[in-house]
Amino acid sequence: KNNPGASDGGPDGDTSGRAPPPDVVVPNVGQVLTRLKRSVLKGAVVVLSGIVPLAMDVHLSETGRLLKSFGASIRTSIDARVTHLVVSNFRPRTQKAAFARRRRCPAAASF
Repeated sequence: KNNPGASDGGPDGDTSGRAPPPDVVVPNVGQVLTRLKRSVLKGAVVVLSGIVPLAMDVHLSETGRLLKSFGASIRTSIDARVTHLVVSNFRPRTQKAAFARRRRCPAAASF
């Protein structure tokens, strides 16, 4: 404690050693980050093509769960609500991709 170069502060750099006043609400960082993360793809309606094996439920796949954690909705087929089509580089000429091109789906990505 008597080390002049040491800091008593926490990760935010507060060296006062005092707790915040009782009427101050300190936000939970985990909850704030989760809320921010969900807003990244909020409103996006995504269809995956060639990404998830046909026998697997796209909603339970790692990619589907990741997209949902960022706020996207997942669909299994293309309709007027779809905003994004994610296509595999290994299978770029799927029926979904061709249909999206004909309907001029505004956003397409491949990986």
